[in-house]
Amino acid sequence: MGELCQDPGVVAAIGRIVNLHTGVVFREGVPTVGSFPPNPSDGSLITTGDVTPDGSAAWIVCTVFAQPQLCQVIDEVSNGPNTLLDQGAQIDPGSLVLRGFTVSWRNNGETKTATLA
Repeated sequence: MGELCQDPGVVAAIGRIVNLHTGVVFREGVPTVGSFPPNPSDGSLITTGDVTPDGSAAWIVCTVFAQPQLCQVIDEVSNGPNTLLDQGAQIDPGSLVLRGFTVSWRNNGETKTATLA
């Protein structure tokens, strides 16, 4: 299972993949790619996330204070680095859906997909 959290007093997202049955943390770290947010004072928060049975994960992280809000869709395969799947001001932060190993989200009204492998 995945856990989406925020350090107290910090306006930044932390991604953590945890086995909620055992409490074992598989991975955790900054869930963004590149120079995101564009300005550190914009902050960022993970809004949605999902994890496959093998520990691959996908999430949407968005700026908190910047207008228009900028979001990234990120994936991290079980044994690899974060990958930027999409970025923009029109990503629906609540649109992330995982079916099997296929993740989908909406950007500017269009559904996009990627395979987490």
